[in-house]
Amino acid sequence: PGLAAAYLWLLLASTFRYVSVASIVAALVVPAFFAIVAGSLGMSREAAMPFAFVTLAMAMLVLLTHRANLKRLWAGTENQLGARKV
Repeated sequence: PGLAAAYLWLLLASTFRYVSVASIVAALVVPAFFAIVAGSLGMSREAAMPFAFVTLAMAMLVLLTHRANLKRLWAGTENQLGARKV
Protein backbone atom coordinates (compact mmCIF):
# COMPACT_ATOMS: atom_id res chain seq x y z
CA PRO A 1 0.00 0.00 0.00
CA GLY A 2 2.83 2.41 0.80
CA LEU A 3 4.52 2.03 -2.57
CA ALA A 4 1.21 2.38 -4.40
CA ALA A 5 0.47 5.56 -2.44
CA ALA A 6 3.95 6.91 -3.18
CA TYR A 7 3.48 6.24 -6.89
CA LEU A 8 0.07 7.91 -6.79
CA TRP A 9 1.58 10.89 -4.96
CA LEU A 10 4.27 11.29 -7.65
CA LEU A 11 1.70 10.99 -10.41
CA LEU A 12 -0.65 13.56 -8.86
CA ALA A 13 2.10 16.01 -7.86
CA SER A 14 3.62 15.96 -11.35
CA THR A 15 0.22 16.22 -13.04
CA PHE A 16 -1.54 18.85 -10.95
CA ARG A 17 1.53 20.56 -9.42
CA TYR A 18 -0.08 20.75 -5.97
CA VAL A 19 1.82 18.86 -3.27
CA SER A 20 -1.06 19.22 -0.84
CA VAL A 21 -3.56 17.62 -3.24
CA ALA A 22 -1.17 14.75 -3.91
CA SER A 23 -0.56 14.24 -0.18
CA ILE A 24 -4.22 14.30 0.76
CA VAL A 25 -5.38 11.97 -2.00
CA ALA A 26 -2.50 9.53 -1.45
CA ALA A 27 -3.22 9.42 2.28
CA LEU A 28 -6.94 8.87 1.72
CA VAL A 29 -6.41 5.91 -0.61
CA VAL A 30 -3.95 4.06 1.66
CA PRO A 31 -6.79 2.40 3.62
CA ALA A 32 -8.34 1.19 0.35
CA PHE A 33 -4.97 -0.05 -0.91
CA PHE A 34 -4.50 -1.86 2.40
CA ALA A 35 -7.92 -3.51 2.14
CA ILE A 36 -7.11 -4.74 -1.37
CA VAL A 37 -3.72 -6.11 -0.33
CA ALA A 38 -5.05 -7.69 2.87
CA GLY A 39 -7.88 -9.33 0.97
CA SER A 40 -5.61 -10.66 -1.75
CA LEU A 41 -3.26 -12.12 0.89
CA GLY A 42 -6.16 -13.84 2.64
CA MET A 43 -5.72 -11.89 5.85
CA SER A 44 -8.58 -12.39 8.31
CA ARG A 45 -10.67 -9.41 9.36
CA GLU A 46 -9.52 -9.81 12.95
CA ALA A 47 -5.87 -9.66 11.92
CA ALA A 48 -6.43 -6.75 9.53
CA MET A 49 -8.41 -4.51 11.89
CA PRO A 50 -5.47 -2.95 13.78
CA PHE A 51 -3.73 -2.12 10.51
CA ALA A 52 -6.94 -0.77 9.00
CA PHE A 53 -7.48 1.43 12.05
CA VAL A 54 -3.94 2.81 11.83
CA THR A 55 -4.24 3.61 8.11
CA LEU A 56 -7.58 5.37 8.69
CA ALA A 57 -6.15 7.33 11.62
CA MET A 58 -3.16 8.39 9.52
CA ALA A 59 -5.45 9.52 6.71
CA MET A 60 -7.47 11.63 9.15
CA LEU A 61 -4.27 13.10 10.59
CA VAL A 62 -3.15 14.14 7.10
CA LEU A 63 -6.51 15.83 6.55
CA LEU A 64 -6.21 17.69 9.84
CA THR A 65 -2.68 18.87 9.12
CA HIS A 66 -3.64 20.08 5.65
CA ARG A 67 -6.63 22.21 6.70
CA ALA A 68 -4.87 25.45 5.80
CA ASN A 69 -3.85 24.02 2.44
CA LEU A 70 -7.43 23.01 1.74
CA LYS A 71 -8.62 26.55 2.51
CA ARG A 72 -5.98 28.00 0.16
CA LEU A 73 -6.90 25.48 -2.55
CA TRP A 74 -10.57 26.41 -2.23
CA ALA A 75 -9.66 30.12 -2.40
CA GLY A 76 -7.32 29.55 -5.35
CA THR A 77 -4.26 30.88 -3.52
CA GLU A 78 -2.32 27.64 -2.92
CA ASN A 79 1.18 27.67 -4.38
CA GLN A 80 1.89 25.18 -7.14
CA LEU A 81 4.99 23.01 -7.26
CA GLY A 82 7.75 24.87 -9.09
CA ALA A 83 5.86 28.17 -9.19
CA ARG A 84 7.40 31.36 -7.89
CA LYS A 85 6.09 32.39 -4.50
CA VAL A 86 4.37 35.73 -4.51
